[in-house]
Amino acid sequence: MTYQGRGRPAKDKPAQIHYQLSGRAYSQLDKTADARLKVGMFILATNETDEKALDMETLLTNYKAQQK
Repeated sequence: MTYQGRGRPAKDKPAQIHYQLSGRAYSQLDKTADARLKVGMFILATNETDEKALDMETLLTNYKAQQK
């Protein structure tokens, strides 16, 4: 706690409290990358056997439209 001025502070004088934190950010990058890969992938399957009938972009768009 710090007070402005010298000597004993008055009773109604608020004290100023200063905090200082120190630390270090730490991340296990290999585990973070593995987790992102697992979250970012899913299987999208169809019964359509003709690859030219539905391209991947159309298939994904149709799949996402079902969830609305």
